[in-house]
Amino acid sequence: MKLLDKALCLAAFLGFAACAGNPYPGGEEIDNPGDNPGTGQEGLYLNVSASYIEVGEEVILTVTNDGTDVTADAAIYERTNNYARLEPGADGRYTFSSDEVGQHEFFASYGNRNTDYITVSVVNSILEVPEDPEPDRYDGFTHRALAIQGTSLGCTYCPRVIAGIHDFVESSDADKVVFTAAHGVFADPFVSDYSMQVLLALGINSIPQLYFNMTSEYNADANIPADVTRNITTLANQLTAQPASTAIAAATSAIESRGTVQVTAHVKVADTGRYRIAVWLIENNLYATGQENYYGSQLQDYDFTHHNYVVRWISNMNTVTGEALGGQEETQGGTTQVYSCEVSMDDFEYEDLTNLRAVVMVNKSTGGARYLTDNVISCGMNEQVAFEYED
Repeated sequence: MKLLDKALCLAAFLGFAACAGNPYPGGEEIDNPGDNPGTGQEGLYLNVSASYIEVGEEVILTVTNDGTDVTADAAIYERTNNYARLEPGADGRYTFSSDEVGQHEFFASYGNRNTDYITVSVVNSILEVPEDPEPDRYDGFTHRALAIQGTSLGCTYCPRVIAGIHDFVESSDADKVVFTAAHGVFADPFVSDYSMQVLLALGINSIPQLYFNMTSEYNADANIPADVTRNITTLANQLTAQPASTAIAAATSAIESRGTVQVTAHVKVADTGRYRIAVWLIENNLYATGQENYYGSQLQDYDFTHHNYVVRWISNMNTVTGEALGGQEETQGGTTQVYSCEVSMDDFEYEDLTNLRAVVMVNKSTGGARYLTDNVISCGMNEQVAFEYED
């Protein structure tokens, strides 16, 4: 069994500890940081010139308050370096670079207020995505919905949802939905810190559930498989009928001899707004017996020994909806943003790379801290997905 990276897990749990009254695990005195770093006050933002950089590349950090640059009067700290305070260069700029692959989290303090955490990912190289067939086009994006199944082998009623998804996937609307499955509530071989964090973030403490686009407001669960399929179809058509504000192209690289999975995405943004981007790795065709099944022979025609869409890893344990797209408080319409992340294969469990897929999602703010999925794609390992447009 592969062990989760201790540093990553520690960083994730420290995020919760910070809200419990010990915001500085390193015990260092820092200048007027406010009570809880990374909690974020409206209007105060930490911005980076790039969220995803190659080893040795430099990124510039700035702080704005209600749109005004206040960097000179702010303090910037690196959470993933024991909350060390960054020092400006001779030119007054705050910069960061690293000679090693990894993720680095920062927040800023201004007065007695703090920004949200922002992540800078350092990767070996940024992959090329397919050429855009319509580079000047910023409308008519192919739109897909994200489905998040709360499930477990120990859940007696979960087979009705599994069967309903199976029937939907065989329908003509199948391409409108990207499915994921977060195992938890009951112990089973597919439960992980990552899947539990998804369930926690969505407030799922009873299963089965089948939420769409990061909210319980869209739930396709029902008492019989046929109704589950019908609900999925209704939600898929309802949610994708609205125009997407973003389009996603992606490329992945997974080489076991190198020991990492890398994902690069380009995101076209039609409408100015606040966006987050996240990658979840899921695995299909996982064999496990012991699925509890209240329905018995009623569902004997379905296979409950092979499990699909299993969440194996998520790119942001602090915010499952991801980090700020392009590292900016607001992304301008008519632009294309670049994202890249790299994770060690030792950081998550998997059985077969050929069954692993990267789910790349862009989530859009609907006001305040609430983000719903705007668009999503699924990309196999060592494959590419191009920008797609409606005819």
